[in-house]
Amino acid sequence: MSEPTAIFAPLNNVNDESILVVEIRHKDGDFVSKDAVLLVAETSKATFEIQAPHDGYVRYLAKVQQDVPIGAPLCLLAESSEQVWQAAPPVPKGAGIATEDAGHAEENFPPTAAPQPVPARQEIAAEATAQIAGASAGRRLSKRAWELLKQHSVDAAAITGTGLLRGADVRRCLGMAAADQPEGKPSPAAGPARATAAASLVCDHVVEGVARHEQKLPHSKRTEISILATAHASAITSQVSTLVPCQRIFELCSQKTEFSGEMSSRIIFETSRLLRRYPMLNAGYRAGHIVYYDEINIGYAIDVDHGLKVPVFPRADEMTLEQIHEYKRDLLEKYLLNALSLDHLARGTFTMTDLSAQDGWIFNPIINKGQAAILGVTGEQQLAAGQFAFGLVLAFDHRLTDGLAASRFLAELKRRLLAHEALLLRRMGVADEGNREPYCEECLQPVSEIKRRRNHLFKTVTADGRERLVCSVCAGGY
Repeated sequence: MSEPTAIFAPLNNVNDESILVVEIRHKDGDFVSKDAVLLVAETSKATFEIQAPHDGYVRYLAKVQQDVPIGAPLCLLAESSEQVWQAAPPVPKGAGIATEDAGHAEENFPPTAAPQPVPARQEIAAEATAQIAGASAGRRLSKRAWELLKQHSVDAAAITGTGLLRGADVRRCLGMAAADQPEGKPSPAAGPARATAAASLVCDHVVEGVARHEQKLPHSKRTEISILATAHASAITSQVSTLVPCQRIFELCSQKTEFSGEMSSRIIFETSRLLRRYPMLNAGYRAGHIVYYDEINIGYAIDVDHGLKVPVFPRADEMTLEQIHEYKRDLLEKYLLNALSLDHLARGTFTMTDLSAQDGWIFNPIINKGQAAILGVTGEQQLAAGQFAFGLVLAFDHRLTDGLAASRFLAELKRRLLAHEALLLRRMGVADEGNREPYCEECLQPVSEIKRRRNHLFKTVTADGRERLVCSVCAGGY
């Protein structure tokens, strides 16, 4: 007779730390068939069902309206009623200290019971080992430093600074007093502060179910992490913003049914293309490494009548503008019908939060776990008589990139959106009073960018006699 099967609270949304049990479909000791619904649970995004993986007798370990931590057991399924009652409750998944592999969903679950206290030195050593693995090549070590590193399984690369590495440097990293102290008794002054930093340093996540590859962060970034990390933070957040001059394009689009939502769709379209050139913004952080996602899946935050949900445009960079617009309409309809499934909400690698329909002007978008950045779009504001603008805000994880790259990303997105606005104004029959520079109607690059690349912009005539501006690259079919 095989062992009972334990069914644990799954991680369906990276921001959730628990799920809520809203319905239990059977009684303890009942026989259930494979694929029968055992219980209904709720995440912060959606309601979902948990099914039996095989036939058996069920025993519930959670109750209705109970908040169950991710990775905690929900129920047991056994081949006989006697076995299901005799089985001991399973250990929660992921109990214990996170290791270098933390970030894999099933290995990073919080335990249901309060964890036992961990001596600060042990916690810090585990954090340092998880952050930076490998030999201490290139560092000169004193005999005492080498003994301490070996004793506490810490890599020399975890100790900041240059030149000879001494025992005092290692003790400082481990939160120890100037003199060695017995195991489990860290310095009261240095230990707690260092332990707090350690706790935040291991708080990293990646999105599961997405093809990816990773590369170790440079030493400068790892040092920055150790200096800037704060308690309760899963990212070192910074942000840049820019203003995009406009002629109330969002309002104009909303007034014409056939153009409703067009500008937002174009922002998703251009953002997904730009992320190919800025892969550090379509990434995650794990144990001293940047994890590049090989898919660009744009999450689009919606908050109307059914609470905040973030449905995802899978492989948005491979979708045409028309496909993005139609898919967005379909997602909005499903949202209003409360019909979004978990699959609609999963595997996002970058998020866009759109407040263009609101009056919000300045806000701080929050980066989702497992992601490197989030793009915020503000409402339109009048800056002066006849002059309007909307804002773009990019919050990013400073562990993975910097303000210069983020600013370049926004500047290029701004140029592209100006061309999209001019195109929409022309299609709506509205004069473009912004005196914008000419652009290619194929790739939407402005003439200044085309010239910078030593290409040309010229007029062509379509089969129906309409004049179009096309750059030499697009005209060549590239």
